[in-house]
Amino acid sequence: MIPYPAGPCPVCCTDSEKIEYVDPETGKKIKETLNLNMYPGEGIFAPPLESVKYLDLEFPMGAGSGTYISLLYQLGKWGYDIYEVQHSIEVSPIYKDYYSLVMEQKQQLDSQIRNGFAALMQAVQDFELIDHDLRKYSEYLKWFADLVKAKKKYEKAQKIKNKDGIRRAQEEYREAQHVIKSMFIDQVDAHTGEGLSLRGIAPRWPTIISDFMDLFDDDVDVSDIQERLDVPRAEAIILKTKQELYLDWKERFLTNIISRYKRLKQLAMGRKYSIKDTRDDLIPLISRYKAVKDMRSTPKEAVDLAHHWLRPDSQALSLDNTLVWAWKPFVIKGEPFPYPRIGKDITLKEAGFNRDERKILKKEGITEIPPLPGVPIMDKHVRNIMKMIYAEHGVRLSVVDVVRHVEDLHRNFSSPEPYEGDFLRGPAEAIRAGPRWEWSPYYIFVKLPVEKLVLKLPNGTMLEDMMFNGMQAANATQNIIIGHLLERQAILEKDRREIAMMLGYEDLGAPGRTTKIDEILQREYPEFDFDRGEISARWLEKEPKTKGEEDKKAVVKGFESFKQNLGKIESQSKEVLRKLGLDGLLFFYKTPYEKLMHSRMARQMQRGPGIAFLEIDAFLKKKAGVPGV
Repeated sequence: MIPYPAGPCPVCCTDSEKIEYVDPETGKKIKETLNLNMYPGEGIFAPPLESVKYLDLEFPMGAGSGTYISLLYQLGKWGYDIYEVQHSIEVSPIYKDYYSLVMEQKQQLDSQIRNGFAALMQAVQDFELIDHDLRKYSEYLKWFADLVKAKKKYEKAQKIKNKDGIRRAQEEYREAQHVIKSMFIDQVDAHTGEGLSLRGIAPRWPTIISDFMDLFDDDVDVSDIQERLDVPRAEAIILKTKQELYLDWKERFLTNIISRYKRLKQLAMGRKYSIKDTRDDLIPLISRYKAVKDMRSTPKEAVDLAHHWLRPDSQALSLDNTLVWAWKPFVIKGEPFPYPRIGKDITLKEAGFNRDERKILKKEGITEIPPLPGVPIMDKHVRNIMKMIYAEHGVRLSVVDVVRHVEDLHRNFSSPEPYEGDFLRGPAEAIRAGPRWEWSPYYIFVKLPVEKLVLKLPNGTMLEDMMFNGMQAANATQNIIIGHLLERQAILEKDRREIAMMLGYEDLGAPGRTTKIDEILQREYPEFDFDRGEISARWLEKEPKTKGEEDKKAVVKGFESFKQNLGKIESQSKEVLRKLGLDGLLFFYKTPYEKLMHSRMARQMQRGPGIAFLEIDAFLKKKAGVPGV
């Protein structure tokens, strides 16, 4: 997990965070130091000192899992949004029953995935073989179609007795039948025997093959052939015989390729669907396989667990680690907010997006966004969180993702009407369970790191131990919650990418992003349309770039670089002033959060997370049967 900005300073400070990431534009590695201190007015992310607790509860087998699940249900009833962020397991080989079950399931999934990939490769190979024959017969049908069109055009020209039209139609007719007659000569007539084929007769009459090419379908009379081509009668008789054989073969061959093309087309369509269906069947298998995440996934974790005091290498046990985030807003009494719960959308500039971010959003057709209690919504801390997410998880998120999460948060605050529903017919989709959210930019953020231990003693006794390792409730502002939503999206996106890349849907593209196979092909060979298997019409219509356009792009790129350097200088200047104690005097941040902290933090703002923490603590102890609760 990334380190989040903490504040308000100087009550709670995290100072700075050094990160490294690759610039997607230049591909260069960038080292940056982010100031994670949140000063009054910029936001809050601070747990009450007493709301961090390590709770270790022992249960009979099954009761601990039931308590954990009951807590998650209860959080939903209290109005929290709940998200599982991390999950990993470790099963000791000494615990034979459970270990065998887990390993058997994992091996079975592994075997199913391998068999699925083998079936996928076989389906692709079968499709390629069928598609090869299909393309060949498709060419045959095209040649016959051209021949039929040319013959029809020739007969039409003969009816209207247009000499120029007849001459042009004859040339088209001759060219159209040239390929099919060549096929007849090479693949049929050549096997009639030495001295009987046209090639065998050619030494006696050198022009016989070209004369055969000049015959049309209605040239079947010896006298007409002799007169039109001016050849000896003996050659005309041979040409007539070959022409009759050709016409009979052509009719049979056409009937054959039409029926074969239909059968091959059906097989190709079936194999094409089989490839897609097999690949889709692999998605849940890979997802289930990856969900069994081992605690020893890195060398450091492997060594740490090997020296764990529980001794998983010699004691029959299973460990199950889970990290859960939950949050809901709370109201500080008497705190006014300028935007109503259901109001008009606000402009991108009013929401805090800078000029470059507004350009990106406008390209996606986004010009306004729903209001949240805290406006402006986008600030430097959200931007810093996005940079840290990129450095930690390798997923580059954009301002479009921020807008999507803003819309989801607004949905939680809203009644059903804005989302295609009404009170009489019910909402088009469930808005949320539990109490309606308070209209406030301040949230109760609950972190639940849970470690479930199932222990089997040598005498056969089994017990279940639930360790809440540092559960806490913190006071978080809207920008921090948006940051947590973005990080969870990055974690899910990372898992999704691994599955997509394994199945060949995508590949690693620009740093922090993946590229779909169609986009890769388009970038490598823009001259071709890979879906249709032809030269790209769009590429042919595209005008080549001029030198002026390239120079203009270079100027724009230089200006963007200048703006980035200017922003760094401004940030460094503010940091120097802050160290001198002048920052708070010279800059008054335009933010929606509390600026005049003093005793407000302890007396009012921390009360909500404190009460929430006590409720969770009491719920767990009551379920565990702790006396006095």
